Amino acid sequence: MASVTFAERMSGKFYFLDDPLKELPITFEFEAHVRGKSASVTGRIHAEGLADSPVQGTIDAAAFAERRIPYDVFFMGKDGQRYRLRGEKDLSWLAPFETLVVLPFTIGRAGDEWTEIARGTMRTHADARSLRAMVRSLRASPF
Repeated sequence: MASVTFAERMSGKFYFLDDPLKELPITFEFEAHVRGKSASVTGRIHAEGLADSPVQGTIDAAAFAERRIPYDVFFMGKDGQRYRLRGEKDLSWLAPFETLVVLPFTIGRAGDEWTEIARGTMRTHADARSLRAMVRSLRASPF
């Protein structure tokens, strides 16, 4: 089965639910390896006051047919706890570019029970230079 690999960089703001008026910066850089109906994601997240660590997770490529792209990644916080970032790009044919670059997300403590602690929005860097870099990062493999 053929696969495709691409890299993406997003940044934005998030806030902790217990302090919603204090927005903090977040960046998420990753490489995705699409094979079949899902993509494995590896990269790095920096969320001020929460984490500066590697991430691993998935993007559900099968959901693209439903006009959505769910992200589900895990990382370790500065406090030693495991966290989960879940987000979904909801694609619209009326605004394809805008909906493809915006990722609303939630962050929670990963474990037996989901405990949401933060929310935010990130945008893919979509200037001409970064779009060229993203296109250049695409690699296809016959395996």
